[in-house]
Amino acid sequence: MGVVTAPVQSGGHRGCILLIDATAEAGTVDMRPNVQIKAPSGAYVDYWKTGADITAVGKFQYMLYPGLTTVAGAPYQGVETGNFPVPAEWQFFMDHSDADEMTYSVDIHLLV
Repeated sequence: MGVVTAPVQSGGHRGCILLIDATAEAGTVDMRPNVQIKAPSGAYVDYWKTGADITAVGKFQYMLYPGLTTVAGAPYQGVETGNFPVPAEWQFFMDHSDADEMTYSVDIHLLV
């Protein structure tokens, strides 16, 4: 169960920043951001997942870029990095592990 974006075309960009602003929670929410790549079969498969679920309101930042080790996160409370490039075509998938609801927005910023 989850929410997916339309496919993202990287257009030569090597990385991305994902900004998630979780603003309202109903119940005990567990959701995990994912980047999925398109397999030769045409299906999307997991490429990267965060190390921890989002379980409360707040601002969360995730950066994927080759050679990246760490990044300072203010004003974001959840900051994770991935040391690899984004593929040519991918999609963002928010995996909800239960039926509880959370209001959130996702901004995707491509990096050269």
